[in-house]
Formats: sequence, C-alpha cells, structure tokens
Amino acid sequence: MNAKDELEGMRAALAVGGGDGNPLASKVAALEELAATKAQLNRAKAQLIAVKRNNAELEEEMDALLEIVADLKEQLDQDL
Repeated sequence: MNAKDELEGMRAALAVGGGDGNPLASKVAALEELAATKAQLNRAKAQLIAVKRNNAELEEEMDALLEIVADLKEQLDQDL
C-alpha cells in the first residue's frame, strides 16, 4: 500500500470513527498515525534537500574537472 492509500484509509477512519466501538480513541489513533506519517515525510524532505545540495556540489566539482581536462587537452595539442 502506498502513502496515498494509507492517507485515504486514515481519512476514512477519522470520518467513521474506526468501527471499534470507541470513535474518539479511533480518531486519536488515526491522528497519531497522521502525525507519524507527517514526520516521515518531513524526514524524507530533509534527505531530499541534502541530496540536491550534494548533487549541486558534485556538479560544480565536475565542471571544474572538465575545465582542467579542457586546459590539459589544449596544452597537449599545443605541444604536439
């Protein structure tokens, strides 16, 4: 089950009270699950931001290396 399906299931549980005889407890449990899911999404978002930053740094390093290679090739061509 994907996150969207889980969220829909939790919304449905909130709407009907969960069906275990204690609607308030079911709603509290569903809210706790939503809070946990939100925390997971926030952690995943932070990881994605870190990956994007690392990717940008790697791209900068790659550009610098490509410039060095181009300079070396130019020097080699001049020497030949």
